[in-house]
Amino acid sequence: MQLRPTHHRPEPVTTDATDLEIVMADDDENEQLLMVLAAEEAGMRADFTFVNEGLELMDVLKKLHRADRLPNLIVLDLMMPMLDGHGVLDELQAHPDLWQIPVVVFTSSTRRSDVQRSLEGGARWYETKPSVFSQLVDVVRTFPERAAPAPALNPTGKYPVTKAIDAIQPDESH
Repeated sequence: MQLRPTHHRPEPVTTDATDLEIVMADDDENEQLLMVLAAEEAGMRADFTFVNEGLELMDVLKKLHRADRLPNLIVLDLMMPMLDGHGVLDELQAHPDLWQIPVVVFTSSTRRSDVQRSLEGGARWYETKPSVFSQLVDVVRTFPERAAPAPALNPTGKYPVTKAIDAIQPDESH
């Protein structure tokens, strides 16, 4: 894989530790609402932009890119209509600037193959949607750290895997 230069990329929205610009792609409006409530519970100030599927996400990101205003973080569901999360990761990786936006895959899938494909496809983190609200708040509390500047790329052009793939359930589990 070819390493991409970083010197011409538009800068993300400037933030302090709690002000974040987050784009969330999830076709479930209840998940979107829970994300906002969890951010409020966590005491995090964040502007959320919600989209319902991957093509819409790419349109929003390209508009933000043209305005030199990239989000600090993308929260991405895998299972969406039109263009799914894996397709979005492929599109992001192919773009000269958008590939650098940190992505948290946030999905109900516990399939090992989804975890591996997501991390290999450019996502920096993989989180299974919790069933308890307090656990969602705990995940959301990590967003400021996750939105921090990207670590240096390794020679393969991929980010270091931050969650052991071996710790994920085998594909038989859903």
